[in-house]
Amino acid sequence: MGLDMYLNSKMYVKNWKHTPAESRTKITCTINKKRVDTKKVMYLEFEVAYWRKDNHIHRWFVENVQDGVDNCQSHHVPHEKLKELVKICGRLSKLYREDKEEALRYAQEILPTQEGFFFGDTGYDEYYWGSLEDTLVMLSDIDEDLEYYYQSSW
Repeated sequence: MGLDMYLNSKMYVKNWKHTPAESRTKITCTINKKRVDTKKVMYLEFEVAYWRKDNHIHRWFVENVQDGVDNCQSHHVPHEKLKELVKICGRLSKLYREDKEEALRYAQEILPTQEGFFFGDTGYDEYYWGSLEDTLVMLSDIDEDLEYYYQSSW
């Protein structure tokens, strides 16, 4: 048990009869060596990022994407919001390497931890700072042609 957090991307791939050839999406899919008829496939969904008990990242999504409602539902994440999170994590990571005390003050202000049922540690320890680096890596390839959705569970 614990706070599990997912950021998925979703791509619309349905080809309609009226879709021009140059706009068609070509996909092939095989499950257990059996080819799947992709004519009825509408979306492909991929995991972009997975966090475990990174309650400060979860809190950011709840406050900035979910209008403050923490309900374990899937929520659309606009590209500009993901860019904002990357900017915050990058700024905090850089500051941590330069001035740990100032980084701690800034982290408590801009990306604070959150208590919750099995939400993990609320300290600003190596795990906290490492999760910022992990987030930067996971969100480094955000594609503006895809839609993104955040969902948590515990």
